[in-house]
Amino acid sequence: SFPSEDDGIDDGITPWPSAPNSEARWVVDVAAWQPSEAELRFLLTVLPASDRTAALAFRGMDRKRAVVSRLLQRHCIRASLQLPEERVVVARTKGGKPFEASGLPRPPSRANFNFNVSHEGQLVVLASDPALLVGIDVSAPFELRGGPSMGDFAEVRASFANTLSE
Repeated sequence: SFPSEDDGIDDGITPWPSAPNSEARWVVDVAAWQPSEAELRFLLTVLPASDRTAALAFRGMDRKRAVVSRLLQRHCIRASLQLPEERVVVARTKGGKPFEASGLPRPPSRANFNFNVSHEGQLVVLASDPALLVGIDVSAPFELRGGPSMGDFAEVRASFANTLSE
């Protein structure tokens, strides 16, 4: 399970003030999503040719993660910057981090909009913010990778307190 805002943890961190719908924190469990071949083909048609080609290079769960990742990125940009779908452009840095690259003016409240996406195992995660740089990484639990248990959330949080932000 994921921690909630009222999980009893008070670390003194005040969240960055934001307007409604100006940031995203999304998690998709692609194992629970069982698209038919027709659904998957349709979703691939709404992606630009480069994204479609990249997604088709994968098979099985990897393909589902690639499709969901690209759809989430495009939806996040469209919704956050209020762009029409056909004007959404996603490019990548040399390191592979995606970014919005349409070159269109942004609303002042979203001048520094950025996002990041990660996927592993059955999860695809995305985080965005209108003003702050965000990074996100997902790692499958050790139990799913054949490693030792890391304990409950409180133990993991304590172990990584010096590197994990809220």
